[in-house]
Amino acid sequence: GTVSRRCSDLTSMEDCQTGSVHELWPFYQNVLACEWDHYATCLTESDCKDRGVCEDYHYENWIDETKDACRFEFVNGTDWGPDDNECRSYASDPEGFSWEVVWEDACMVYDLTNSECEMKGGTVVAPATNEGDCTDREKCFDLAKGFVTTIEEDQCEDECDPDTFEWRSVHKFRNGQWSTPQMLAGTWTDRSLQSVNKWKDVISDETINIQVWDAILSLMAEAYASETQCLMHPLFSVFEEVACAC
Repeated sequence: GTVSRRCSDLTSMEDCQTGSVHELWPFYQNVLACEWDHYATCLTESDCKDRGVCEDYHYENWIDETKDACRFEFVNGTDWGPDDNECRSYASDPEGFSWEVVWEDACMVYDLTNSECEMKGGTVVAPATNEGDCTDREKCFDLAKGFVTTIEEDQCEDECDPDTFEWRSVHKFRNGQWSTPQMLAGTWTDRSLQSVNKWKDVISDETINIQVWDAILSLMAEAYASETQCLMHPLFSVFEEVACAC
């Protein structure tokens, strides 16, 4: 089975795998402070399926681990999507990398304290720790344009245009996948010489390209020649006299 582990599951460096295979793990642990074990063993199938991970990665503050992430509802700016400038204005450093527009969710800012976040009208958020918290976050999704809107639930599925908007969970939860070990049948192949090389006619891509480009260049040459004659025609008689005199 597969087990997903979060930062809070790790209490010390002893929890991290070490050894030649994982010689870079201390570096990753120090930078990310997380462990993702794709091949951990679950005791039971139900134990495996009960575990999982919520795809709310932008709710974790990778910019400043000492701060939580701050979420602002979208302000729909144009028909193309949320207003980037509105999102940028919430950040302490608008020109930095401390904010992002997550079209499937909202405007996320990572350089605000909790009090600054709430003062500006945002909501302090953290990654979900279970499936319920993950899937309970629901918003009105614009199916045609591909982003979350600020439309309320009672107005989301409008009877006049029911195929445009859908009220649904913002994030998806991926459960653990239970798999049982099994033996794979091997195939015995006798060592032998393969068939000899065969000579055959093939189409030459290079030859075709040359012919095509020759045709294109000929047409271009005619165009340039006509343009040159048009521009230089008044001087042709002068050139002829000079040439004859020489």
